[in-house]
Amino acid sequence: MAATPVAGSRAPTPGERRVLQRGLGATPVPPDQVEHLVGAARVLDVVPGTLLLEQGDMGDDLLVVLDGIVEVRRSGRLVAHPGPGTVLGEHGARHLGPRTAAVTAVTRGRVAVLPGRAVRLAMRRAPVAEELLEDVGRGREVA
Repeated sequence: MAATPVAGSRAPTPGERRVLQRGLGATPVPPDQVEHLVGAARVLDVVPGTLLLEQGDMGDDLLVVLDGIVEVRRSGRLVAHPGPGTVLGEHGARHLGPRTAAVTAVTRGRVAVLPGRAVRLAMRRAPVAEELLEDVGRGREVA
């Protein structure tokens, strides 16, 4: 069972904040809510093989790849190898349901974890933020 690790996490550096802002800013989320989400983010350093999301697990955190490559698998089948700026975990964040794919680090890298409670608060404050998550999910149909 994968859990979003928080031990060893840290606040984003200015460069990591820019990647987050760029990834989230390419969406219809209002700038003040992007800043709210970036401010709530925690950064994890990952090594190859780190399981970030487990298919079927319950979870509501949103992940943004800051550096490195991850693999996304659905029912064991490779779906994608997303890199920096990619938002993952939107299904769980939106529906508070089981993860629809597994996400594992392929290379050394960094991911930002946006707590589900911060994502839900952004959706309440700016309903267009929920559209972001819906669009992300429709566009990729993974994680």
